[in-house]
This record gives sequence, structure tokens and C-alpha cells, in this order.
Amino acid sequence: MILTITEHVARQRHIETPAEKKARDRYHERNRFDFSLAYPQIPQYDYLPTGKLTIAAGRWPSRTWRDTPNTPLEQRMPEVVAGIITLAADTREHEDELARAKELRRQAQDRYEFLIQRRKTEEQATEALDRDALNFERANRIRAYLTAFRENAERSGGLSEDQLEWLKWAAAKADWIDPLIDVADIILDAPEPKRSGYW
Repeated sequence: MILTITEHVARQRHIETPAEKKARDRYHERNRFDFSLAYPQIPQYDYLPTGKLTIAAGRWPSRTWRDTPNTPLEQRMPEVVAGIITLAADTREHEDELARAKELRRQAQDRYEFLIQRRKTEEQATEALDRDALNFERANRIRAYLTAFRENAERSGGLSEDQLEWLKWAAAKADWIDPLIDVADIILDAPEPKRSGYW
């Protein structure tokens, strides 16, 4: 807790002294190319002590005690000490309340981030599911096509060597597309080739 003691000061317009008048006249009478003399700083106001003291304690909550016309502050010290003790308890309660509010904000932020992350994870999982279902459908469509292709070729006189190779290649591609079969493609799963630095 911050504790300050200040004295009230009275302000009155400054009355120029003979020395200040002489310094100002000397400045105005100097050679205008003589920069060795600085303009005299004459104050506009004088501040006079009043002997009226103020004790301030705390920031928020805070309390102040001043001299009164009937009682100087020195005689009110028991009241000041009791007030500071009460203020310390109020300050502690206020700081605890601020800490609780900060903790509630942190929990709300954590909950918000958890819900956002859960939603993002759910969206990604749903997209992956949809992608797998589409790939499964594509793989089965390719297999159905390969079956129809084989049956048509056999009715037309049999399969050539090139057609058998192509059917084998196409079946491997269908297996690669199918998400239920864990198989890699030697070309499509390999890293993308890098362009040579030479033209």
C-alpha cells in the first residue's frame, strides 16, 4: 500500500526583485550579437508553505486525512492508523475480488479455446470421413468398370497382353485410392521431383 504525506502550498503572483529587474535590463541592453547572456528565468508565481498536511493511503480504494481548522493532523494519528488498517483489509478484499474475476476470465478464455479447437478437430475429422467415403466410392467404381471391361473383352475374343497389364495397373490404382487398403503408389507417393538447376 502506498502512503504519502503532502503539504498544501499557496500560490501568489511573483513580485519582481531588484536583482531580477537588473538581470532583465542587462539582457535587453546587451549587444544583439552577444549570445553569452541567457534570458533570465523569472518565475510567474511564488509557492508558499501553509503547514496544512494531508496523509493519503492506497490507490483504490483510498483514504485521505487532512488538518482541520480545529484539529491538526498530528492529533488525529490514532484515527489515521485505524483508517489505514481498515483500508488494508478493504484493499486485500478488492485485490482478491480482482484475482477471482481474472481467474474467471481465464477459465472462460480456456473454455472458448477448447470449444473452438474441438469444433476445428470435428470439422477436420468430418472432412476426412467425407474424403474417405468419396475415395471408397471411386475405388469401387473403378473396380466395377474393370470387371465390365474384362467381361466385354472376353466376349470379344479375349484379353491381350497390354490389356492384362493395364487391368493389373488399374486394379493397383483402385487399391491405392481405397481408404480401407493400406498400400502405397511407387510414383504418386514418392516425393515430387526437383527441377535441375541447369537448363
